[in-house]
Amino acid sequence: MFIEKELYITIFSPEINIYKDNQFVNNKFFPIGHFATEALNIDDESIALLKQYADTVKSVSASFKNPETDNLALQLSVLKETISEMIRVLCKLPPFTSWDADSEVRRLGYILCDSDMNSILKPGLIGGLFWRYIHSAASAAIAIQNFRDVGIFLEKNFLRNIPRRDEQSFATATNECFCNEDFLNLIFSSRFTDEDFPFSPSLLSRFSFGYDPRDKDKLVFLDTIAFESYMDFFAYDLLNGMRHGHAPSKCQNCGRYFLTTDARKPKYCNGMAPQNSHYTCRQYGAMNQQKEKNANHPIFQVYKTRTGTIRKHHQREKITDEERQEAMKVCVELRDRALFYTEFAQGEYLRLMEQDAIYAEVSRRLGYGDTHDQ
Repeated sequence: MFIEKELYITIFSPEINIYKDNQFVNNKFFPIGHFATEALNIDDESIALLKQYADTVKSVSASFKNPETDNLALQLSVLKETISEMIRVLCKLPPFTSWDADSEVRRLGYILCDSDMNSILKPGLIGGLFWRYIHSAASAAIAIQNFRDVGIFLEKNFLRNIPRRDEQSFATATNECFCNEDFLNLIFSSRFTDEDFPFSPSLLSRFSFGYDPRDKDKLVFLDTIAFESYMDFFAYDLLNGMRHGHAPSKCQNCGRYFLTTDARKPKYCNGMAPQNSHYTCRQYGAMNQQKEKNANHPIFQVYKTRTGTIRKHHQREKITDEERQEAMKVCVELRDRALFYTEFAQGEYLRLMEQDAIYAEVSRRLGYGDTHDQ
């Protein structure tokens, strides 16, 4: 019986195992659509660096097509240094986050070895590996930028406001996007020349057996898929995700893209809320909605009374500005906790929101050692 080996992301071409609506990469499982969605969150600084490195790689590597070029050893050194920096950026981005940067740089050194200069310049195994690596590195960097722009365009203009998030709705919206003039202008622009967006991703697929990473005793059928490029990989993950009802959505609180896996129309992700690390964006959004609906709720009345008193004390110079800020922070934390936990709201909330209790907590946090007497 043939048991499929564990697959790992390499610079050359991605290969993944798929089981139902999950994909196994680097011996970890992710919902289909995960990598396509995470690619939309890659920051502009990383994109700019990758573009810079890819342009340098293409420019410098052109020297090796002409064996008569002077200073090839220097050019090889520049190539290794540039790709090394590219690898360290890629290691922070999906799907390369499982890489060990130092190991990948060492692997790069073996492939771009100074002692193999003559072999690099001649047709053969070493020369073929050299050119394959150079092409793959530049293509991966460019694919990330191009796919991110395509994915953001699709989500913003066609997925964000659809009434239902299911396969039929996604298929209809995506088909409309692919026929849209602005979308076509984007993917046929000059910068998409090297890594264009594939309407139908190129791949090789085979059935195999493998063990479910979540249950090592469970043997399952796997669909093992190899891609010709990272653009094919990202495009397939996006489209196959939507086939399973998975698609990217933009959080209305933190602005990050997250993967939805059911038909509900989401507003918020489950990531940490930037306003308060104690809550997720979903919790924070629900809390804000609760505030709007229940402005006259007893929890808010107590909060308004106490914060009003704190402001007056500050105006009368009974407390410092630092103490005021800390006291307001304590009040917010207590209010939010009361909104989420009924038992706390009905028990400790009123006692902890008393003036003396607030100032005692402020004194403790600021290191005064004893209660601040007002």
